[in-house]
Amino acid sequence: MTGVDLPGGPAVPGDHGPAVAAPSDPGRSPASTGRDTAGRVGALVPFRILAVGFGLLIALTAIGGAAFAAANLLVRTTETDTIEIAGSVERVVVDVHGSVTIEPGAEDGAVIRRSSTFGLRRPRVRTVLEDGVLVVRVRCVGTVLCTNDVHIEVPRAAGATVHASEVRVRGLSGDVRAESQGGSIRLHDLSGDVVAEVGGGEVSGDGLRSPSVRATVGAGAIDLTFAAAPESIEADVTAGAIVIELPVTEATYRIEVSATSGESRSSVESDPDSPRLVRAHAATGDVEVRPAP
Repeated sequence: MTGVDLPGGPAVPGDHGPAVAAPSDPGRSPASTGRDTAGRVGALVPFRILAVGFGLLIALTAIGGAAFAAANLLVRTTETDTIEIAGSVERVVVDVHGSVTIEPGAEDGAVIRRSSTFGLRRPRVRTVLEDGVLVVRVRCVGTVLCTNDVHIEVPRAAGATVHASEVRVRGLSGDVRAESQGGSIRLHDLSGDVVAEVGGGEVSGDGLRSPSVRATVGAGAIDLTFAAAPESIEADVTAGAIVIELPVTEATYRIEVSATSGESRSSVESDPDSPRLVRAHAATGDVEVRPAP
C-alpha cells in the first residue's frame, strides 16, 4: 500500500400597660419561622448559580462560534501540492469537494496535482494505491469558502469512478462512472462504457467512442456527440433538453425518443431491426436526435 490520523424582630409595646407578646403557635417555636425562611432562601442559591453559569456558557459558546465563523471568512489560504504515485493503476476512485479533471498520463503510476483554498481549517486529503485501485479523497472541513481543484493523470487504459461538483474526464479507454449533485460532467474522447448522473446541471460529451452510455439529469441538459457508432444510449432528463448526435455513415439505429411535455424528433432514420438502441426521454423539455456533423 502506498499512502501519503439567607428572623423576626422584637415584640412592639402598646400605648397602655405592659407589652403583650403575640400568642405563639403551640406546636412551633417562635424562632422556627425565621429558620425555615433562611433554609428556603439558602436552598435557592445553588440553583441560581447553576442557571447563571449555564447562561454564561451558552453566551460564550455563541460568541466563540461567531468569532470562529468571522475568522474563517477573513483568513484565506491557498495550498498546492503534487503527489506522484508509483505502481500499477487500473482504476482511480475520486471523491472531491470541488472540481476534478482526469486525463491520460504515463503508462504506469499516477500524478495528482491539487490546489485548495480554505479558511482556518485545511481540507482532509487522502491518497492510497492498493491492488491497482488508486483512491483520492479531498474533503473540506466545513464547506464555507472552501474550494478544491484536483488534476489527476492515470494510464489511458484505467477506469474511473468520480464524485465531485465539476467533473472532466478525457482520453480514457476504461469505463467511467461520474456523479455530481449539482454541476457539470464533461466527457471527451472516451472509448469505454459511461454512466453519468447529475442532480442539477449538465452532462456533455464529444468525440465519444463508448459502446454504452447512460446519462441521467434531474434538471438541466444532456448533449452527446459520438465519433463512433454506439451500441446503446440511454438518456433521461426530468426537466431540460436532450440532444444526441450520431454518426450515420457506418451503422443504423433503433431510435426511441419521447417527451411527456415538450417536443421529440429524430432526423436520423430509425431501423426497427437494428441491434443498436438509442433511447431518450424528457419529462419536461425537448428531445432531438440528429446526425453528427
